[in-house]
Amino acid sequence: MIATKRQLRRKWQRLRLPHFKNQINNLGHQINQALEKNRFKFFQKTISQISPASKDQWTTIRHLTKEKTYIPVLKLKNSEAITDCEKARAFAKYFSSTFTLNNAHDTEFTAKVENEINEKWYTAELPIKFISPKEITNQIKRLPPKTSSGHDQIPNCVIKELPHQAISVLTAIFNACFRLGYFPQQ
Repeated sequence: MIATKRQLRRKWQRLRLPHFKNQINNLGHQINQALEKNRFKFFQKTISQISPASKDQWTTIRHLTKEKTYIPVLKLKNSEAITDCEKARAFAKYFSSTFTLNNAHDTEFTAKVENEINEKWYTAELPIKFISPKEITNQIKRLPPKTSSGHDQIPNCVIKELPHQAISVLTAIFNACFRLGYFPQQ
């Protein structure tokens, strides 16, 4: 029956005729009924073979009658969430109340942070020799094309195809790192 159903599905995918789809659905129901009958026969056969003196009769019965696991009902403060939609709403409500945006109303702290950002930090010896876009382009050309990507997951073949604007941005980032003396770990 399964082979016939597969053949009908291939025909239906090719021709898209409605009677093939009806035949596929009918065969699917017949297969499910046959599988259920087979499971029941297996259950009866296994139960009939177990002797009352057998040590493993309860483990066999537990295995045969084991129910499928399901997600339990969520118990809220005043109610319960039973359906998937209710559970999703409960989670959304909880996370929206727990994780809120920080409102920066402390003007003193905000001013202090802005002063720190705008203050010029020169931790490297002056004068700093900045990197040029040509140096970055030369280093990119020297990258091996077929090595695996690094920690950033960007393959070398992609880096080699960067446009001039991207190289200018990289130059600005590298020069800012030198100017500020800050080199990020990642």
